[in-house]
Amino acid sequence: MAKAAGQRQVWFVHGCRNGEFHAFRSEVNLLAAQHPNINVHYAYSKPSMADQGNYHSEGRVDGALLQRLVNVPADYFLCGSPPFMESLIAELKQFGINEASIHFESFNKALPTVKAVEANSDAAFPGAKVEFSDSSNSSTWSGEDPELSLLSLAEAEGLMPPCACRAGVCGTCATKLLAGKVNYINEPSAAVEPGEALICIARPASAQVKLKL
Repeated sequence: MAKAAGQRQVWFVHGCRNGEFHAFRSEVNLLAAQHPNINVHYAYSKPSMADQGNYHSEGRVDGALLQRLVNVPADYFLCGSPPFMESLIAELKQFGINEASIHFESFNKALPTVKAVEANSDAAFPGAKVEFSDSSNSSTWSGEDPELSLLSLAEAEGLMPPCACRAGVCGTCATKLLAGKVNYINEPSAAVEPGEALICIARPASAQVKLKL
């Protein structure tokens, strides 16, 4: 969010993968409709055909996008994962934004990197068999979409794992990893306990993965 100095204009900029991962869209749209000074911009990194008309730009939120939208002296209020904010803060500084004008709140403090996670391998594993022990379901992770997560795979099988990650509550998808290895699409923003995986950002890193779901 950016608030122009000396003005009442507010820019609310939200970035996510696509509409499936877009939290609080209806609520934000309603607020913007009620308050003409709120300008909304949604950036989808990988929009689907169903998202047409629901987003404003394709790509990730970065300093260049914020500067193009705001383009006046402003205060910036950022919220997101530590890696995202570190990158965005650095870019804003490169555009000449004073550090005192940048305010931020992390979803969580910086935690061990992917390489420090016990259940890790160097690369994803196309063709991996994924088993869900409690439901006796299984599926195959094709690897065609490198950002497809084990959470999405489980949901495609009709399972409903506990997860509030898409609403910004990190760590709620932690699931027992009974067999196999995983790595992460992004660096975890919540603690990963031994023998668990954050399935919202996890993908197989072995030929077989077994989750307690």
